[in-house]
This record gives sequence, C-alpha cells and structure tokens, in this order.
Amino acid sequence: FITDVHLDEQFPIDNQVDTKRNWEIALNDIAARGIHEIVFGGDIGASTSHAYFFKSLEPFSIKLMLGNHDKFNEVKAHFNAGGNSHELYYKVEENDFVYIFLDSSSDEISDRQIQWLQAELNSSKEFIFFIHHPILKIDTAVDKLYPLKNREQLKSILLAHKKNITVFCGHYHMNHQQVLRNIEQITTQSLSFQLLENEKELKVDNLNFGYRIIEIGEAGIKTNLVNFRQNE
Repeated sequence: FITDVHLDEQFPIDNQVDTKRNWEIALNDIAARGIHEIVFGGDIGASTSHAYFFKSLEPFSIKLMLGNHDKFNEVKAHFNAGGNSHELYYKVEENDFVYIFLDSSSDEISDRQIQWLQAELNSSKEFIFFIHHPILKIDTAVDKLYPLKNREQLKSILLAHKKNITVFCGHYHMNHQQVLRNIEQITTQSLSFQLLENEKELKVDNLNFGYRIIEIGEAGIKTNLVNFRQNE
C-alpha cells in the first residue's frame, strides 16, 4: 500500500523532496521482495506525471483510489475499474473478503457512492476498505484543515454494520492506527513528505518516507511498515 507520492508538484520541490527518486526507491524495494500487487492510496501528483506513473507500474498488478489532488477525467485515460463514468469506486471479492475502493477526491463520499455502499454491505464476508481520507478523526493539525467532509455519515454506516471492518487510508502523511468498536483504521505515511502528528500547525518532515506491506490470509490481516530516509 503506497500513498501520497505527489509527483511533479511544487510543494515537495519547495521542501527539497525528490518524489520521483522516492517512488523509484519504493518500487525497486517492492520488486526485490517479490511483491506483485500494489494498492495506491491516492494523490499521484500533477497530470504531467501520469504517463510516467502508470508506465512504472506495468510490472505490477495495481488497484488505486483517487485522492484530493487527483482528477477522475485525468486518471481514467490510464486506469479503468469499469462501470462508473464520473467517480472511481468499485469492489473486488476474493475468498472470504470484499475489498471496497472509494473515491474521496471531492473531499467527500458522494450520495451515489453511499447508496452503492449500503447495498454492498449486505454481504456476509469480511470487509476491507481503501479510501484516501481517514474516516475516523485523528487529533492532528491536518485533520482540522482537510478532513473528509461527510465522515460522520460514513462512520455511522460502518458502525451499524456490526461486523469488523478494516480501513486503509492515507492523506494525512503520517502513520496512525486506531480502533472504534468494529472499525480499525490504519493510516499510512506518505511516499513524499510527512506531516508531524502532535502539532497545532502543519509541520513538514522532509527526511522520512515509506510504504506499508499488507498480508491477508487465514491468520487475518498483518501489516508492516517499510521506512526510508532521504540521502541514505
């Protein structure tokens, strides 16, 4: 699970972050580990980077969702999950799991997605959600500035489901994990720069970056962080 690389964007450049180098370090590391499947959590970067981004992912099987820096009309030329003409949301069923991919690129989950999701939750299988924005509140500066606008609505739907739901997300550029009743939310660090968690204002860490390995099997869901540091 890789998220928030922000290729060709000015803010990482201004903070001395070489996002293309970070991306290639991560992909080389993933390939060396024999991992073949990548889920990208959103915020690819400027549209000028899209051809390079998708070309670099050709050796892998990929799933992705859109972040608030992504535009559906720009991404759909390179990635098509089928079905929807205005948003990128879909499901994948494998064995005992249903994987739900939501589109929060507008900073909210649309009514259309909400209706679709409520119907999909009738399954008796275990659910794993992938969404760019965190659903559960995190006490940090970025949460106060750029939250998912209708997260309370989405949270209520998931809590009413009763069965355990695991949510993987990014957006906040930090690692964080929390549980609220049947929801476990796992937020993953950015591949570009980090935002420090326990700060009243946004503060950037431009040295550290990484991704998350997710293993799903009979023993449940296990995750491990892979961390890198600039200039090492």
